[in-house]
Amino acid sequence: MSWCLEMHLISVINKNNTLYGMLRYSIAGMSGTAAEWTLFFLINQLAHLYYPIAAIIALLFSTLVNWYVGRKVLFQASGNRRREIELVYFACFSGLALNLLIMWLMINGFGIWEMAAKMIASVIVFGWNYFFRTKYIYRQGSQKAA
Repeated sequence: MSWCLEMHLISVINKNNTLYGMLRYSIAGMSGTAAEWTLFFLINQLAHLYYPIAAIIALLFSTLVNWYVGRKVLFQASGNRRREIELVYFACFSGLALNLLIMWLMINGFGIWEMAAKMIASVIVFGWNYFFRTKYIYRQGSQKAA
């Protein structure tokens, strides 16, 4: 899907709608996802580090990238930077547990390639992260205007 088409779809969707927020979150979250998938691939596939360790390292780094970009582009600052980062990393670690469980099931249960399992798990965990950030970290109405 082209960038212009994505922007048009966003402008068509009601700006008070959860779907609109999720679309904006997904666009901002692409930076963290790109950092995570790239680092996971480098560590797991090129350095041959076991996938759970590679997933943890990649997620820790990408969470910082995602927090920074999300704060600058999408969410208003919560007012307490330390608490905000603590909650972002809480969401990160609970999302990591879910991510590793999904990856383990896909790799060991279905024989899916590690990188493909990582990508599928990331898409599933996206919903958890969006929900937690909008309900507990940045409260309703704290998204920046488009």
